[in-house]
Amino acid sequence: MLNVLWFLIRKKLGFRALLQLTPLSPQLIKGSHGRIPEDSLDWPVLIESRVGLPATLEATQVRDRLAAGF
Repeated sequence: MLNVLWFLIRKKLGFRALLQLTPLSPQLIKGSHGRIPEDSLDWPVLIESRVGLPATLEATQVRDRLAAGF
């Protein structure tokens, strides 16, 4: 957000500015977005007060539990 604001201020003052956008093509995105860690000890943890939580949950199951308010 601050980058956009700074860009607009520089443009308003007459400076040339190049707005850097995030590419829409997934081939251009670098990093580990969506990658599941190899070791299960590095997986995300869900702490819940209800008893009987399975050892692993799919992402959609986590979403459903969060939407239900635990």
